[in-house]
Amino acid sequence: MIVDNGIIGDSRVQKCAKSVSDFGHEVLLLGRDLGSTELPVDMGSVQIERVPVDMTLTSARRQMRKYTPRGPQITISNFFAYRSERAVDVAKRRLNLRKYAIRAQNASGKAALFPKIIERTLVLVFAIRYRQYSNAWKKQIYGVSRKDKFSQYLFKLSKNPVHLFNISPSLYEFESAFIQSAIDFGPDVIHAHDFRMSGAGVRLAKVIAKTGGTRPKVIYDAHEFLEGITGFDNTALKGFLLNEEIAAQQSDALITVSEEIASLLREKYSLTKNPHVVLNAPTVGSASKSVRSLRDDCGVSVDTPLGVYLGGLAVKRGISPVLSAMANVPELHFAFVANITAYNEVFLNEASDLGVLDRVHILPYVDPNEIVSYVSEASFGLAPYLHDINHEVSLPSKFYEYACARLPIVGSDVKVVMSTIEKYKIGEVFIAGDPVTLEIAIKKVINDLEVYRRNYSNVPMSTWSWSGQEEVLREVYDSLS
Repeated sequence: MIVDNGIIGDSRVQKCAKSVSDFGHEVLLLGRDLGSTELPVDMGSVQIERVPVDMTLTSARRQMRKYTPRGPQITISNFFAYRSERAVDVAKRRLNLRKYAIRAQNASGKAALFPKIIERTLVLVFAIRYRQYSNAWKKQIYGVSRKDKFSQYLFKLSKNPVHLFNISPSLYEFESAFIQSAIDFGPDVIHAHDFRMSGAGVRLAKVIAKTGGTRPKVIYDAHEFLEGITGFDNTALKGFLLNEEIAAQQSDALITVSEEIASLLREKYSLTKNPHVVLNAPTVGSASKSVRSLRDDCGVSVDTPLGVYLGGLAVKRGISPVLSAMANVPELHFAFVANITAYNEVFLNEASDLGVLDRVHILPYVDPNEIVSYVSEASFGLAPYLHDINHEVSLPSKFYEYACARLPIVGSDVKVVMSTIEKYKIGEVFIAGDPVTLEIAIKKVINDLEVYRRNYSNVPMSTWSWSGQEEVLREVYDSLS
């Protein structure tokens, strides 16, 4: 199994590796060495290896696209744009100078001729030129250059991966770092997790076959719908899509996380059937009791309303509104079981500004096998996703983890989360990103916790736990033998 992260924190990858090992297979789980010596626990006989990945080419490409000595390329559409960041800074200072001079003249009783018109005209001219400058930069940073378009054409024509690596060098950097370990292990199956490893599975299988072994079977496990992921420049995204297309067309089996994404992949890549669906469900039956107590970690009693959120803290995850909602629910504490990122400090500063810092608890991750037990002490779970394609078409891991702990769920109005909560009446829905409706939903839930918990009797829990998904995974592996 190959994945482009450090394995810690990726519960899907850990569960897949452990299950396949339990099926009786020898498993090597290859990930990226990010400097941590921590290893996942309770992995049975799974071998774990993490290798360093040199991202120099990716960093150099990013810097080259972002900074050029001549500034952004100027065309007819942005002819009036400022030519450099320094020109923008000088224009801002001149604008402030002129605005100040006009106001000073007005204050001295010598009003400038048409002062408001002059000031607004200057502001408008600056805004137009700065917008053109900004658009020119965006086109340079996020657009697709002629060179990259030519590389895409050459790759489609020749299928030579060098052209693909020129477009998205991170594909090469990961693949070249993993290749020797893969050859040494001599696998019968390569299970490639997520989009960056997708085409690597197919290419590594071909390399192993050429070294004298039998070509391994290849599984591509699509964790998300790639086109719905934001944050990539258009060139990198195009490279990732071309890479995934190889996997979709040449892998021996495809897996994904929801029926909706399976349908999207079938349509996009003209597949003859939908990929297999293995939900991001948690371990329940063989799960361990958590060695930590959520309420002890937060320092709150069993009578205190306690919300819990699992996952990374980031603006794009829609968590900020919970702080505003907490300001109007004075008895509520909130546990954020999250990894350490630069945004954590920003989040805590925001909590301090709103006067809720003493009720916000950022806690370290727990082992995936203990998550359900750990969060079961909370009053409810939060799934606050904002509207984007992937959030609309699949239930996140945290949703199933809350459900298996029988926690009421406060979820945003993204499509699948909202429809599932409303279908089974296991929580309340709020408008994504809106603290007012979030506050209303939280108050409803904490005032009637037992009603929502009882409604879990109508939920098909057997399919919402990993044991049910493990059988699908077993069927996929059996089909390759």
